[in-house]
Amino acid sequence: MPLFDVIAPVVLLVLTGFLLGRARPVEVRSLAPVSMYLFAPALVFQSLTGSSALSGDAPRLVAACVVHLVALLGFGFLLAAALGLRGKRRAAFLIPAFLYNAGNYGLPVSLFAFGQAGFHAATLVFVVNATVGNFLAGVTAAWGSRGEPARAVAETLRLPVVYAAAAALLVAAAGWSLPAWLDRTVAVLASGAIPLLVVTLGVQLAQTGGLSPSREVFVAALVRLLASPLLAAGLAGLVGLEGVGRDVFVLVAAMPSAVNAFLFAAEFDCEPGFVAAVVFTTTLASLLSVSGLLLWLR
Repeated sequence: MPLFDVIAPVVLLVLTGFLLGRARPVEVRSLAPVSMYLFAPALVFQSLTGSSALSGDAPRLVAACVVHLVALLGFGFLLAAALGLRGKRRAAFLIPAFLYNAGNYGLPVSLFAFGQAGFHAATLVFVVNATVGNFLAGVTAAWGSRGEPARAVAETLRLPVVYAAAAALLVAAAGWSLPAWLDRTVAVLASGAIPLLVVTLGVQLAQTGGLSPSREVFVAALVRLLASPLLAAGLAGLVGLEGVGRDVFVLVAAMPSAVNAFLFAAEFDCEPGFVAAVVFTTTLASLLSVSGLLLWLR
């Protein structure tokens, strides 16, 4: 099954990290900055500069994606207040609920389901998620950790992923090409980003005693896998999205929590164990939820 082929490598890498974390003392706080400041920016830059969808005119899809992220974050705040969550726990609840895996999960699934047209539309969704989504996640994590909105924005603006995305959009829009030696360096770093992120997630799960199921984890997973695609479907109707664009928007909005959510939580010490549990839970549950959504969309 092609969908299983997409998810299985992620699960196996998490399991590898979990076993490593059980067998050896691994310091997650040392791994997170390496990912955040080196590998993740390279991945974002390479993904955006290599996108063939950046030159397309899809303002309604981009607008819907931005509104979707902001609305989902606002909905998460209301749920967090209802659950009595504050500070770091609120940030840990919010980030994996609204930040979804539009890249290494959403792109291949969209290609499998809708062909090249679907892949191009999914790339636009990924661009918004990699820029607006990562910025919002950084502010949320910094705010939860530091407690000061202005300081949170300032700390987020120091994250290299923000500038990597901006630089990539500039390079793509201008039609520039990197020198071969620099392009290869970025490619090597980018190729190591996903394995490092996912293995680190497994190590974190091992150090926090596994999934640690709780009411908050369950609610965050429901927001990610159920509320998010429902909201996307409503927004698609409001902005007039139709056909493949609408279907891809709804499909990618149903992706599990992004591994980057764990990275932000680890960097700002916002209960990374809780975030790891949400990421892993949604990734496993998405095997059923995304399969069901694909059957409905097709």
